[in-house]
Amino acid sequence: MSAYRAAPRVLVAHSSKSLRQLVKLQLACGGYEVIIAEDAIDAGRQVVRDPPDLIMLDVELPALEGLEFLRSDTSMPLIPVIFLSSRPEAAERAARLGAAAWLTAPLATARLLETVARCLAPQSEARAGFRALHNAR
Repeated sequence: MSAYRAAPRVLVAHSSKSLRQLVKLQLACGGYEVIIAEDAIDAGRQVVRDPPDLIMLDVELPALEGLEFLRSDTSMPLIPVIFLSSRPEAAERAARLGAAAWLTAPLATARLLETVARCLAPQSEARAGFRALHNAR
């Protein structure tokens, strides 16, 4: 676990392998470090092991829905979460749970990068404090 990162780290957890890879490519081209999780269990492990700066979640993750994952993890208020889903009916619930944004596929690279940058900007001090606390364990 490194206390210093050259680029913000984004965890992408989505049920579609092709969409995970597309988002990974788009974010990497935007200068972000990207880690991938295939399901909520893997995403949870990643968050505990080395908390990312931002999480992108699918509503319909295997093992545990993205909304339940967001609700169940106590560190989530300190990590911005963007939902990436085709289920617009869940957007209001995600917002009530504290999601920073909601995106639907297909994704234009410019919109994705703009949304990620906007969600990361106001959280920089909280993320730095959370990362320092996590690394001190």
